[in-house]
Amino acid sequence: MLLSLPDYFDFTGDFHKTLGQNVGYLMIVLSLPVLFFSDLDYLKSAYRGFQQRIMNLDVPISLGIVALFGVSVFEILTHTGGGYLDSFTGLIFFLLLGKSFQQKTFDTLSFDRDYKSYFPISVTLKKNGTETTIPVNNLKTGDRIIVHNNELIPADAILLGGKAMIDYSFVTGEAAPVAKVLGEIIYAGGRQVGEAIEMEVVKDVSQSYLTQLWNNEAFNKEKDSHLTSLVNRNSKRFTLVVLSIALVAAIYWLTQADITTAVKVFASVLIIACPCALALSTPFTLGNSLRIFGKNKLYLKNASVIEDFAAIDTIVFDKTGTLTNTAASTVEFFSPSLALPKNGEGRLMLNEYQLMLVKSLLRHSTHPLSQTIYKHIKAELTEVVDYEEIVGKGLVGFVDGHEVKIGSSSFVNGSKLFSEQTSVHISIDRQQMGYYALSNAYRTGLEGLIAKLNAKYRLIVLSGDNDREMKALQEIFGAETPIYFNQSPQDKLAFVEAQKLAGHKVMMIGDGLNDAGALKASDVGVSVTEHISNFSPACDAILDASSFEKLYDFMRFSMKSVNVIKACYAISLTYNIVGLSVAVQGQLSPVFAAIFMPVSSITVMLFTTIMTNIIWQKGTEYRVQGTK
Repeated sequence: MLLSLPDYFDFTGDFHKTLGQNVGYLMIVLSLPVLFFSDLDYLKSAYRGFQQRIMNLDVPISLGIVALFGVSVFEILTHTGGGYLDSFTGLIFFLLLGKSFQQKTFDTLSFDRDYKSYFPISVTLKKNGTETTIPVNNLKTGDRIIVHNNELIPADAILLGGKAMIDYSFVTGEAAPVAKVLGEIIYAGGRQVGEAIEMEVVKDVSQSYLTQLWNNEAFNKEKDSHLTSLVNRNSKRFTLVVLSIALVAAIYWLTQADITTAVKVFASVLIIACPCALALSTPFTLGNSLRIFGKNKLYLKNASVIEDFAAIDTIVFDKTGTLTNTAASTVEFFSPSLALPKNGEGRLMLNEYQLMLVKSLLRHSTHPLSQTIYKHIKAELTEVVDYEEIVGKGLVGFVDGHEVKIGSSSFVNGSKLFSEQTSVHISIDRQQMGYYALSNAYRTGLEGLIAKLNAKYRLIVLSGDNDREMKALQEIFGAETPIYFNQSPQDKLAFVEAQKLAGHKVMMIGDGLNDAGALKASDVGVSVTEHISNFSPACDAILDASSFEKLYDFMRFSMKSVNVIKACYAISLTYNIVGLSVAVQGQLSPVFAAIFMPVSSITVMLFTTIMTNIIWQKGTEYRVQGTK
């Protein structure tokens, strides 16, 4: 704009004309890197769109940019005007600013679109004989960590203990586990299959390294996108309308025998109708929405998940670890065996040696029930060999020479036994020892959350347990909500697929490997976690359990965010109508173009940022007041 001052103020005189011409040449030179470097992604995208006969949003953007540059160069070289190169560079600046804003938003989240959507955000640290959970980014060289079955290795580390079988499919695509020996370095990105292993970190967590891994085409998650962006769905229509207006206006001026005005009008329409505001609306709206979600402990894989959230009509809940808070469960042991000793109250109990066997096996599992019982048992630990965890059934391994099985009654005992509570059965050397009964504690605010969700969505519960809690769940969900028990992982997957075939948009909310298939098959898979670092790679979002009662707020906010994008369309349309009314008359001036396009972009940036913040604040204020 500073270089355009001679043209803005219409300086006269030979000196100023010469100065203006020289400045024009300088502006052409300075604009070339902007066109061939800064704008290159848009030009490439438009070219690929033409090749594939797809009219994406980058087509009208590129046409407008090229027309703007072409007309500017023509006017400067022919001394017929000052061109619009200030508007040209300003337009590309704001387009790239929108992309930069979105990328920086992703980078500031605890769960972004690259490695963190599959990578643990916490890890088990062993220090002074005790185990604690810390954020993965806090790991330092020399830290000793425990990696359980199906957990990913967060940093390069030396194997100190345990039998390591590393699945490098997350890194190389090869799924066959590779055995490692003590003292060998195991690289970040591998996944332990089997018993828990102890390692010493030899290299800090490298986000750039992990991000590079996940950006490799060989490691992309294979899941079709069911919902393309709102902008892309409308770009073809927008482009055709703009081109039609440009052609009609040009033909009109040709009939008036004014070729110069016809060319100027054709280019001006493409310039002024370049949908910069439309292009910025989606990244700025969804980028700020992602920031708000992350701040409130819902971590989305990418921005398109927000649109998927808004389209949901059916929500499927897992029960244990999702609707229930396993950390608040009470644990009691029951046994039919008369061979077991009794405690002071006369209740049968496992002896100290048997407790050691059971706790040692439980240590290797990340299942919520396993972790709850593990923390309940006070005993020493010993080595486990031939550990195996069978999803949906239980654990088995040899502890101090004894075969220990822990899991469902059918897995442990070969037959189904009924219990009034959630039960985890135990056998040692194929002898039934009894079971741990856990009384479920439902999450805080669950009843209020379900009441709000029931008013808008179809709710369904799929539980792997028996129907002992049917009455409690019906009181929370209502008698009309379908509740299914004894559901295997395959049953859950088949149910979600059937719902999708029936035309429903399904969100699956689960907490572990039992739900992995259903999470991946759903339109939106949400994994609920307390602080465990083992997340399913199939999920689209991770929801911190402390924010579970905000689920309705999140879904309402998603719909409102999409509405903000639609409002931006209206703003962009208004700007285009005003601009086109001037352009078709051949009255587009450099000052008008220089001011008009940046103002439209700034308006969208401010509108999306302010509105998304206001919508979230209003929604949460309503929820808090309703709770009170």
